[in-house]
Amino acid sequence: MERISPPGQAAALPEPSPHAELMVSFGPAPQWGTARTLVPADQAHHLVTTSGILGSLVTGIGGVVLTVRSATPALAYAELVLALAAAVLIAASSRG
Repeated sequence: MERISPPGQAAALPEPSPHAELMVSFGPAPQWGTARTLVPADQAHHLVTTSGILGSLVTGIGGVVLTVRSATPALAYAELVLALAAAVLIAASSRG
């Protein structure tokens, strides 16, 4: 939403800080939990990249465990390779 100030008055903008605000929400809606923190701006990208890598590995391993119990082991290994490939792509894109 854009703030409109009366003519002749400049809108007062807050001073930029050297930190980035990071907000993480858990679950399909914020009622499950929300965490907010201030992160140094130069470290925010690394924190998001690390979270993406760990998230893809955890979900990949969880998928492998569920797949091994319900299907053939070859499908489980294919899912693990896909999760590792996703983690490598996230890491490679953060370098570029």
